[in-house]
Amino acid sequence: MNKKLSTQLWMAVVIAGSILSPAPTIIAGNTAKNQVIAEKRFKEGFIEDVKTMALKKNREVLQEKAAVKRFQELTQNGSGLSSSDKLWLQKVAVRYQVTSLASKPIAQWSSREWQTLENKIDIVPVSIVVAQAVHESNFGRSNLAQKGHNLFGQKTQKTGYLIKCGTTTKTFKVFKSHQDSVNAYIDNINGCHAYREFRMARLSCRDNNQCLEGLALLDHIAVRYAEDQNYTKSVTRLMTQYDMRRFDYII
Repeated sequence: MNKKLSTQLWMAVVIAGSILSPAPTIIAGNTAKNQVIAEKRFKEGFIEDVKTMALKKNREVLQEKAAVKRFQELTQNGSGLSSSDKLWLQKVAVRYQVTSLASKPIAQWSSREWQTLENKIDIVPVSIVVAQAVHESNFGRSNLAQKGHNLFGQKTQKTGYLIKCGTTTKTFKVFKSHQDSVNAYIDNINGCHAYREFRMARLSCRDNNQCLEGLALLDHIAVRYAEDQNYTKSVTRLMTQYDMRRFDYII
């Protein structure tokens, strides 16, 4: 084989190899792009899941509110309630932390006490629920969320998931599902005395026929939820970045 033919064959092999083998930079570029797409889809999926759970709980809350109002009207009109209805009302009073009504005969509840209970039973803006779940659990990736289905860092005095914080150990609630965590979060915001200012601001919005917007009400929760002085800013940033405000207008 002459030198010219050998050179031609060698060049042909090189060219064929370059055609069949994609450039490493292209492979790396595609991998990085796919990772970005996968991450975006993962976060969007988590946001959608929590939004759905928050809407479900809020709708149940509104059904409870309507039932309480109906039972109030029946009681004040002199109509008796069934034993199951009375038991249900007492359980609702306990869950919304109006403990003074738990052992008091329902026929003796005053109009003011009925109103106190009813004012606690209302929705928490979905944008707040979703943004806090994202912030507290890092899109459901935290150990607490993975092992305890706890999306909001809810603590407990009872046996739960233990996390060491320096020299101390904190105990967090363990839930059977993320939905249970969302339900407990909304019940806590509605019942706990710490969030009284939030409920007053919410009631004011209701009295003025205003939409319950997360951005307007967030600070009333955030100032009592965490010690971090930048907590409101961090959660607000998430609400804005992922356009969560639109969730507050879903019926």
